[in-house]
Amino acid sequence: MSADSRLHQYLLLSKGARGRAVAEIINKATSEPGILSFGELLDVPSVQEIKNGDFASSYKLLELFAYGTWPEYLEHASSLPPLDSQQQRKLKQLTVLSLAGRTKVIPYKVLMAQLDIPAVRELEDFIITECFYNSSSIKGKLDHKLSCLQVHNVISRDVRPQQLLKGSEKPLAAIDQRVLYAVMETEISMGAPCCPVPGKEQWFKGSESLLAAIDKRVQYAVVDTEVQRKHRSDVEMKQEEVKRSIKYAVLETEVQRKHRSDVGMKQEEVKRSIKLDMDQRGADMHMDDGGLVDFMEDDRTERDRMPSEIME
Repeated sequence: MSADSRLHQYLLLSKGARGRAVAEIINKATSEPGILSFGELLDVPSVQEIKNGDFASSYKLLELFAYGTWPEYLEHASSLPPLDSQQQRKLKQLTVLSLAGRTKVIPYKVLMAQLDIPAVRELEDFIITECFYNSSSIKGKLDHKLSCLQVHNVISRDVRPQQLLKGSEKPLAAIDQRVLYAVMETEISMGAPCCPVPGKEQWFKGSESLLAAIDKRVQYAVVDTEVQRKHRSDVEMKQEEVKRSIKYAVLETEVQRKHRSDVGMKQEEVKRSIKLDMDQRGADMHMDDGGLVDFMEDDRTERDRMPSEIME
């Protein structure tokens, strides 16, 4: 079951619970592995009811798990319920998430001080087990040489409502001012009188500077695109040249191979022809030698007989 599903179960249980039962649900939710967001549970009406009652400490504990850190618990431990081992590991894990949300490189010294872990090996084991593997709440790298945690990605924690309102004041004021300027410009374009707007000249100067900066970036992008296009074209031309060179080399090699094969075949034919001719000549010489020997034998026989006949 996913962490969201388990949290949803606790939300359903808390809606029908009151008093001590809500405190028990808070205790179990803060001990549940994988659940790292508690803002929704804080917003449940039955949970809000124990804020100022006998179980206010449980509500403060839930707030601590939603927004706080391990040093904050140590500071207010006397007014909070004691934590079991699972709750301690989770609160330390949430503390690492808070640090990782503010900076992408966290020195070991800071982590050891915030988590109250005295040894480097113990700190690395905790981060690997609780942050990298068991919950995958942080993606990063432990740099033992530089003694720091390099954060690549981290899940976000709950944000206090006061921080949301404070962070939205400036953007809302800027939006209101821009809307006012837009209305003013519309009235001017329609020929209607308008009231003066404070900071108009500064706004126009800022807009001109912004447009000039945007224009420079566009020009740079166009030039950079043209350079990349030319570079890509040059690379493609070189690739074609290399392909043609390889093709010609392959064809030349094939022609040479075929030529060597033809020469070899012709050499074999010449050798066979010479051999046949030599064999033929050898046979003719053998026949001629045999006739000569027979003739000489016959001639010698005749001569041998002639004296005998004469003697007779």
